[in-house]
Amino acid sequence: MVGAYDEDSGALVGFARAVSDGVGFAYLADVFVVPEHRGVGLGRRIVATMIDDGPGADFRWMLFTGDAHGLYREFGFAEPDTTAMVRPARQG
Repeated sequence: MVGAYDEDSGALVGFARAVSDGVGFAYLADVFVVPEHRGVGLGRRIVATMIDDGPGADFRWMLFTGDAHGLYREFGFAEPDTTAMVRPARQG
């Protein structure tokens, strides 16, 4: 987990969470920045710290997202290739 904190109050204002096997694979589970701190590059810094600067820099990373595709493409994320399969959640 990577956290970002407000300098003045010490409050948590952003974070990223990942799940990994610790060997070669990681899933970027959450990236969140509170609205008051968005638009200044904090999300980019959090993602960079998580996937490029941490111990998983050489891992195969994956994520599921409904937005911010442009941000994640900056870090090399792309649509799955022929090596990926997904079982969607059950509806109902």
